[in-house]
Amino acid sequence: MHTKKILNLLYFLCLGYILPLGGRLELLLHARVLVLLAAAAAVVLSQPPIGLAEAREQKDTDRFSLLWIILLALPAMAAPVVEWAYFGAATAVPNLLTLAPVASPDDLPAYQFVWPEILAQTWWEAAGMMLMATGLALRIWAIRTLGQAFSSTVQILQEHRLVTTGPYRIVRHPSYIGAYLVFLGGAVFLQAWVGLIVSAVCMGVAYGIRIPAEERALEANFGDEWRAYRKRTWGMVPGLW
Repeated sequence: MHTKKILNLLYFLCLGYILPLGGRLELLLHARVLVLLAAAAAVVLSQPPIGLAEAREQKDTDRFSLLWIILLALPAMAAPVVEWAYFGAATAVPNLLTLAPVASPDDLPAYQFVWPEILAQTWWEAAGMMLMATGLALRIWAIRTLGQAFSSTVQILQEHRLVTTGPYRIVRHPSYIGAYLVFLGGAVFLQAWVGLIVSAVCMGVAYGIRIPAEERALEANFGDEWRAYRKRTWGMVPGLW
């Protein structure tokens, strides 16, 4: 496995998940945290390694959008974890059974089911995992469709062609949709609603910087072919943009 990928993975896991849990290290082995770590690993390891040197070399086309994505991805990952660990569901996870007094002569304790709380958490966990799984599948599909043309920076090589197959038949930036869904899904999975807003805003800003830079480079390189393709496809959300 590429050494740079491993370093990228350690960077994101440490700054996005492990350091935010420094005050509650016992949660590092929590099932929810392990799920998030696995999702982050899948995202990082399925794409080419990220290199800041490459971003400097491609600054004319990339416009430092890679740097913005790296910087804004960290609060997008950390905010839901911090909310969950210190202010949210991690501090008040109900047990399946709780003791409750029973109106009887002996006043003996009895078990009482708390299904509403359990079901509410289960539904949100399922929704979050579905979003993450959908995002991962879409991102990996997009990366494999582009093949060697996929890169972490905005760059157009002479041998590149305009790819309009796979998910690119419908939307122009499916890999960004996929990553966005993973971020949002992680927050939903943790039921971290302030963290969800932080993630949505941070990655919205990051992709708001990346996408215009990428589309300018594509139009400059492919001209009328790109303009025709842009007219018949959506940017990221079919029916909306």
